[in-house]
Amino acid sequence: MAASFALGSFLKIELHTNVPASPIRSELFSTERLEQHAKSLAEAQRVGPAPLRIVSLPRKLKRNARQLVADYRALAKTANAAKPITSAGEWFLDNFYIVEEQAREVVKDLPPSYYRELPKLLDGPLAGYPRVYGIAWAIVAHSDSALDVDRLKRFLDAYQSLAPLMIGELWAIAITLRLVLVENLSRLTHNVVARVADGDRAEAAANDITTALLREEPDASVLSHLKDEAITPAFLARFEQRLRDQGAATDSVLREIERQLELHSTSANTVIQAEYQAQSADDISVRNIITSMRLISNIDWADFFESVSLVDKTLSTTPNYDLMDFPTRDRYRRAIENFARRARLGEIEIARRAVREARAAERLGKSPRERDAGYYLIGSGKKGFEKRIGFTPSLRQRIARTVAATGLAGYLFAIAAVTIALVEFILFLEAHSGTPQSIYPAAERVRDAGYSKWDTCTPFAVHGLDKAMGIKPTTLPWFVFFIGITCSLFAICFECWVEAYAMPIVVGGKPLFSIPAFVPVWYELTVLTSCFTAFFGNWIYNGLPRLHHPAF
Repeated sequence: MAASFALGSFLKIELHTNVPASPIRSELFSTERLEQHAKSLAEAQRVGPAPLRIVSLPRKLKRNARQLVADYRALAKTANAAKPITSAGEWFLDNFYIVEEQAREVVKDLPPSYYRELPKLLDGPLAGYPRVYGIAWAIVAHSDSALDVDRLKRFLDAYQSLAPLMIGELWAIAITLRLVLVENLSRLTHNVVARVADGDRAEAAANDITTALLREEPDASVLSHLKDEAITPAFLARFEQRLRDQGAATDSVLREIERQLELHSTSANTVIQAEYQAQSADDISVRNIITSMRLISNIDWADFFESVSLVDKTLSTTPNYDLMDFPTRDRYRRAIENFARRARLGEIEIARRAVREARAAERLGKSPRERDAGYYLIGSGKKGFEKRIGFTPSLRQRIARTVAATGLAGYLFAIAAVTIALVEFILFLEAHSGTPQSIYPAAERVRDAGYSKWDTCTPFAVHGLDKAMGIKPTTLPWFVFFIGITCSLFAICFECWVEAYAMPIVVGGKPLFSIPAFVPVWYELTVLTSCFTAFFGNWIYNGLPRLHHPAF
């Protein structure tokens, strides 16, 4: 909240820039101190599946993206006008395409169903947000947005030593880091735009005061040009710079501002120095954000996930797990995620149970397949393993398993059942809408009554209905025939000209002029043009589309 004081008759000073939110920036931590902070977070954060207040991160991302676009346009307009902007603004303008890419990646990688499954914080300043979002916030805040893969890994390892993260949460690390960086950049660029606006106001005020001094107006009249102007640190820095350039004539104005600042235990130099330090800090933060966004795009997140996942470390104790390819290992993890959603156990405990089952099979001398954890996660031992861990499949899973168990016979039966249902539905409609023969007398009576603009609607084509309606034969078939014959002759002539005269190439000893070789192209072009003519001609002849017609 900005501190505002009414000074004298005209002056109003705000000692802090009035912005909606401060940058995500806190005390810088060393790696060791960051690990300690991770453990304290793990102890303090309480999570649950359904907090009282759920915040939509995708909606927040859209709001920040709109804000960034607006700031980009404002700063670009300022730069095109050759007005000064801070280094942070220049970094933002030069790398805006990177920011847009981060927003697109988040939209692609964070579907609503995935977001709903993430555990949410139940209390604290980020209550309602996913727990992993709070982790990303802490990492960004205590590193001034300067991400490092090793520090990130050590932070997650320290956090999980007290509170293990779910598989979905670890995959969401990259997403939430992008979200927090975009949020931080939105706040910083808003500061930059506010400083530019303050600078513009300072320029205008300085010009007015310089003009007033040249006219030798009294001091009260000169100071009146600052009426209703909020003198923020950015305003004061630019304003004093402009007036200092005008020489001693403006000293009286600067002395009055200095006198008012002394009443509040500060001075112009102190305020301006603090403003320059804040600008330097924002410059560094924006630079770190852009650099970290590039880093996030270059990290192999699959390798990073497996290096911090406690589930992977558990499964790696089996002999063959590390020798498998990534898709196979990912199938194991997805199976564990599925079990954990509807079982009494957590993901890590389920992984341990699977490893324990595999080791027990090895001690009992069972087959090599049963000695692998995958036999119980995705193989034939899955059904028995589900009972032992208390897994209860959902209705959707039961239906899918039933269909899969029936194989090809079930697939064909499902197709047959759907086909029969559709046929029965059509027959039902036909039985309740009359027979094709019943529409003839009705159409003839309407025709004989002398109506000129009327139509009939049937669920399928009825032969002879055009005669009952009194519709004369159309010339469309002759038109289709003419176009088809014309295009057929054109195709034959074109092929003969190309093969025999324009590009005479002997292929496999075949003659240049070979009618059988020309037949496929000739036939396809004839049929294609005839179909197009019939289709579009039918629309033209019937005056379609009739968007006002009840049938539409």
